[in-house]
Amino acid sequence: MAGRGYPEAVDTIAHASVLRLNQESEWEEAKDPLHFDKPVAGVGPGFEFGKAMADADTSAVIGLIPCACHSEPI
Repeated sequence: MAGRGYPEAVDTIAHASVLRLNQESEWEEAKDPLHFDKPVAGVGPGFEFGKAMADADTSAVIGLIPCACHSEPI
């Protein structure tokens, strides 16, 4: 889900075990905003989910792929 919340300083701190796929299809450390498709992208549940998963299994590296889309109602 693409976030729309306003990021605070703590939201922009990367987590070493949580990565995201960026616009160049390269893995990088994740931080909010995860999505880059719209200028209104902000804080959403994805990064917090990734951090929770990484903290639950410290041997894992979590990869997040921002792919939320919004379609206009017909």
